[in-house]
Amino acid sequence: MKRVILLIALLTAAAWLSSCESRRFQFVATLNKTVDFDVDHSGAFKTVRTITAAQIRNNLNVPEGGTIKKVDIEALAIVPETKAGNEATEVKVRGTIKDQGHEVELFKETSINLTTGVDVGYGVRVPLQKLVDLGISALKTKINDHVNRLNDADIEIVLYGTTLPAGKRLLMTVHFNIKASVIYEKCIDTPNFFGGKKCEEGEDVEEVKQN
Repeated sequence: MKRVILLIALLTAAAWLSSCESRRFQFVATLNKTVDFDVDHSGAFKTVRTITAAQIRNNLNVPEGGTIKKVDIEALAIVPETKAGNEATEVKVRGTIKDQGHEVELFKETSINLTTGVDVGYGVRVPLQKLVDLGISALKTKINDHVNRLNDADIEIVLYGTTLPAGKRLLMTVHFNIKASVIYEKCIDTPNFFGGKKCEEGEDVEEVKQN
């Protein structure tokens, strides 16, 4: 009886393997990247931070051979963390992104009240109506280029701000969070009854690992 079961298992495995072919499936990778801006100013300020291509690729972990179909910016969030010695009660910030040597507005001026006991973890989400399409488009393009290794130039985010009351010292860290999703396609060797579009000959294929 055991031999019969073993034979059936072997025949089933052989049939499974013989019916495999390369098919294309869609997957979603999620980017959750935070950039920290340390601010110690009285009045107007400007501070710059960069995100490298390696940081984007490591965060998303899209496999080699994956074809990017779409990049979506899910949300931008600001999480203020005041420090001992801060005197400002309010800060107004806006952000830009460097694109082809020029600064493009990423989000319009947003006011953050610092009088309500701001601690680590207190977040102010940038309202969607404050986002600027041109800047969001530039950010999407840069993420796409990093994943596809088309352009490894850093993503440069510039934060501008002013403090209230005027002249009071602002001492804080602004945690700027980017959440994005990347839809990509990948060819995988799988039984043909799993569906998916058949891949063309020569496309990179990943084999399904059997447990």
